[in-house]
Amino acid sequence: MTQNTDSLADIVQHIVDLLKADQDLGLEDVWYGDQTLIPRTPAMAVEGIDKVRDLQGVPFITENTFQVALMLYHARIQDTQVTRKQCDIHAHQVEAALHEDITFDGLVIYGFVRKIESGYAQRETDLMYASRLTWEGLTKTGVTMQ
Repeated sequence: MTQNTDSLADIVQHIVDLLKADQDLGLEDVWYGDQTLIPRTPAMAVEGIDKVRDLQGVPFITENTFQVALMLYHARIQDTQVTRKQCDIHAHQVEAALHEDITFDGLVIYGFVRKIESGYAQRETDLMYASRLTWEGLTKTGVTMQ
């Protein structure tokens, strides 16, 4: 079991690795950070939003809250009835994959997808069906005084 982290980069990289390893999701590409060009779909960009650290009253212990954005680029605009539905279903499949281990093997106390936004994204000249998932997590770590 891994120890809780206070690094947003560690959490984003864990999510990237998890999504790349899950072949059942059918993602063609998974990136750390958003992209200007989306050469293949479906694809996922994972990007840290923020980390907030609060003192917990116990000497040198902090509670860290994290937010991570996951942008699912499903397909270029085609048949709205079929593609929108497929994109929404795919977003929920990604959510389920992230919920298989809400502790990320001890990297966090817990984490879950708090929000899924269904919509569109403009990339270069392509208008794409997309979903944005917002993952939130919590850890507790120590602060080293020097």
